[in-house]
Amino acid sequence: MKSIPHLLTLLDPSGKPFYVYHRKIPKDLQEAVGRDDLKISLGYSLEEAKVRISHLSQQHNSLFNLLRDPKKVGFEEARALLIAHHVQFDDGLHSDSSNKNKEKK
Repeated sequence: MKSIPHLLTLLDPSGKPFYVYHRKIPKDLQEAVGRDDLKISLGYSLEEAKVRISHLSQQHNSLFNLLRDPKKVGFEEARALLIAHHVQFDDGLHSDSSNKNKEKK
């Protein structure tokens, strides 16, 4: 299968694969965002994950461009959106303390 940029496949506790959008934040923006990567749960459907990855990638490219110029209108909103995306994923993963995901290769 052809590699899909930003797609990470993990296993849930039952061993069923689920998909995650994983993207590194460009080094020049990491300080503004307060982290070095983003992870967003995409669910269990590979086809749906592919569609969502395309939209998320375009959205994040736009947000990264806004963040490169703090004087632009939308800087704070862009920063907040990026942080909120990741927080939703983190909250979902950590809500089940027995969730021991393993990267599927």
